[in-house]
Amino acid sequence: MNVIIWTTWFNMDVLLPQLQQYEQKTNRTHVNFIVCKSIDDLLQQVDKYRDTTPLEIIFIDPPTTKTEVWEYLSSDASTIKWVHSPAAGVDAAMKNLEPVSEDVKTRLYTKIQYTRRAGLMTPKSMSEYILMAMLTTERSYDRLKKNTNDGLWSRDFTSRLLSDCHVGIMGYGSIGKHIAQTLNTLGIKISVLRRSKGEPDEFVSKYYSTSTPNEFEEFLASGIDYLVAILPSTKETQGLLNNDVLENCKNSSPVFLSLGRGDVISDDAVVKALDNKWLSRAVMDVFEKEPLPIDSPLWKREDVLISPHCSCISPSVRIETIECFYNNLERFMQGQELEHNVDWEQGY
Repeated sequence: MNVIIWTTWFNMDVLLPQLQQYEQKTNRTHVNFIVCKSIDDLLQQVDKYRDTTPLEIIFIDPPTTKTEVWEYLSSDASTIKWVHSPAAGVDAAMKNLEPVSEDVKTRLYTKIQYTRRAGLMTPKSMSEYILMAMLTTERSYDRLKKNTNDGLWSRDFTSRLLSDCHVGIMGYGSIGKHIAQTLNTLGIKISVLRRSKGEPDEFVSKYYSTSTPNEFEEFLASGIDYLVAILPSTKETQGLLNNDVLENCKNSSPVFLSLGRGDVISDDAVVKALDNKWLSRAVMDVFEKEPLPIDSPLWKREDVLISPHCSCISPSVRIETIECFYNNLERFMQGQELEHNVDWEQGY
């Protein structure tokens, strides 16, 4: 089986051996990966195999999936039928699709199946990241560490149990549901904000809907101790927490955790919310611009913890990334419906 890897971002010296080792350990279908780093490479390789075993699959690098790639994949010249992203979020690739014509989009939606990484390892990793943030906050880790460095024996603080906390989750897809389930097992109260209200489940005490007037503001003002944003990047979510909307949090002043996509809020909006005590602390893994610019006002603040978009990086997630592709590869070869399809219209 021949598969194109389109990349200007992947470290192929690391990725290819990992793919080959996985095949050997699991007796999966052997794949000959053909690396393309430019649109010319892509055209040449598709033409090369056109009359023998046409190339039908492309394993694509989301951050560098340029507009010209989408235009080519939609054309009659391309033999590609399935595009797979090893990332859980595909907003970077979808953003590069925005400038193309409606005709190109229509052809893509009809011709191409587009899938992404999904599974339990990413939500597990993100759940543990959230628990890390909550435990270091509630158990006064920063203060204990400072006292350790200062040689100070002081018991002048209290520790709140996690089961006394109220967490508000923005976004309730597969990742949000797993996070809610994980936190709920510890007795943590969960409220959820999502597009549609839906039916309550055993992990959520109350749902709020962005499509119902005033419920977004009610959610923020509902006494939450932790505000967790795990939203995808869409037209509806971009800048959602800007424009002083976080003033609605002022009575509880929650800790803000940003784990989904960074364009839900600007750096300046986070700073303003912290300065005005609408938020008490920010734990941020994703940002409007990455890497976070050195002149960002978020750096060096004592009330901000920054991590470099790593909340779901672990050996287990890397294995899941590879496994997700090979599972769908077998389905593709057998003519079965693929799993974890991206909704072209929704963008995730």
